[in-house]
Amino acid sequence: MGRMKGSPRYNVISMRVSDEEHKQMETLVLCTRKSVSKLMREAMVDQIEGRMLEHQLP
Repeated sequence: MGRMKGSPRYNVISMRVSDEEHKQMETLVLCTRKSVSKLMREAMVDQIEGRMLEHQLP
């Protein structure tokens, strides 16, 4: 089992993707050497921060 880094994450979000989206994600995982979770977390944070700026939210 992996070593825990920082604060533990207990919340789970799941989603369905097409075969093509899955293939693209697997390619990105191999190219970046990041996990699917790490890539999705980064994408989610980018979207949230962008929307918050767009709507001038705190």
